[in-house]
Amino acid sequence: MINNMLNKFIENNSLEGNIFGKNNSERKSKELKKEIKNIKIKTDRSNLKCPFCGSQHVYIHSYKNILLKNRVFDDKIQFLNIKFKRFSCSECHKNFSENIENRYKKTKITNNLAFDIFKDFSKTLLIKDVENKYDIHFNLAKDIISTFCDLKNEKDREILIKNGINTICVDEKCVGKYNFFTIFRDYETRKSIYYTKGKNSETIKKFKESCDENITKNFKNMCIDKSKAFLHGFLHYFPYVNITFDKFHVMQNLNENYFKKCYNREKNRILTSINEIKEVIKKNKNVENNKILDENLDEILHDLLKEYQLLTENRENFKRKNSNLNTDSLNKLDRICDSCEELKEFRIFKDNFMELLETKDLKNVKNNMFELFENIKFSKVRELKRFYKNNVKYIDFFCNIAIYKVSNAAMESLNRNIKMMYNRGREYKDKDFFFKIVSCFT
Repeated sequence: MINNMLNKFIENNSLEGNIFGKNNSERKSKELKKEIKNIKIKTDRSNLKCPFCGSQHVYIHSYKNILLKNRVFDDKIQFLNIKFKRFSCSECHKNFSENIENRYKKTKITNNLAFDIFKDFSKTLLIKDVENKYDIHFNLAKDIISTFCDLKNEKDREILIKNGINTICVDEKCVGKYNFFTIFRDYETRKSIYYTKGKNSETIKKFKESCDENITKNFKNMCIDKSKAFLHGFLHYFPYVNITFDKFHVMQNLNENYFKKCYNREKNRILTSINEIKEVIKKNKNVENNKILDENLDEILHDLLKEYQLLTENRENFKRKNSNLNTDSLNKLDRICDSCEELKEFRIFKDNFMELLETKDLKNVKNNMFELFENIKFSKVRELKRFYKNNVKYIDFFCNIAIYKVSNAAMESLNRNIKMMYNRGREYKDKDFFFKIVSCFT
């Protein structure tokens, strides 16, 4: 019965939580009127068996009533007063009760109310709202949400497996302090396939064990950030899959680990020359007949200060594409590069590298990428040499960015939503429960 309700809900609703919605938690259930409906259960005695020994020699032991909370409306609460029978076995002498179909497990609520709780939770993703509205215990609300999340995740995974999964995006996320977990998502539908704790190569092994061999054979592309653990795991457990680096992480690595050092070295060079000239000017203040020298030094100092200001103002422009910059910013970058050969060489390499990552000439991508890396092999810039040594073995993965045009953009937007969910839901102390919610509602 729960599966049928969940199928109807998935057909009519998107099941995406409003994590930016307001927190409207009001305790309404105590102020509402009670409505009680009496229901009797009729069971077929011919097929009735003892659940302990399997004997059919069963007789009625007693009659009992149970009050189940069924629905919560705006002005009333509906209860079901269910009358059921208790049976006794004549062989094993054990007592048991007949099955109440609409009862949620062994609690005092119905499946209808449990499903309403799950629907309301999908709107705000806060257990406190559900707990206050329906006047239930936190552990019961948590159990309801976790069971429905498991059912939803299983059905989503079955649908994905039937349709076929070609491209998978993988990324890790940190929740709290040192609580890492890895999420595997389908690139086309952007639905979660699998999640597990950790961020090492063992997560790839767990993912492979959770999938059937018929499913893993259809995998063609894997998009990952530039993580050595994920790369080692996919090369070991999925050697037939084309691995693609995420373009954003590749450029971020180039800018933060290589360009930043080259930029700071040029910046420090200008600052040291400025300080040296200032010291010379101070020494020459007390010396007579040095007016011509002081004027020349002032002009040089003025030019260096302008150069330093120009360099600091256009730092972020070095990281952007030339097509996204206007003519003024391009002229400023050209002026900076004329005074610094290292930044000029680095800028030329970065522009050519970005063009190759977005090129449409797929036949000559690998040849052009090899030529580009060979040009910086004996470069005078230290950072370009280091980039060649560390990344020459990943040329095929860089070329796959242009060939398959796959990125981890959806995973990065998911990380933002996960952070919002974790910050709003202060009750997510159980990390396994939080991972279930993440895979179900993102």
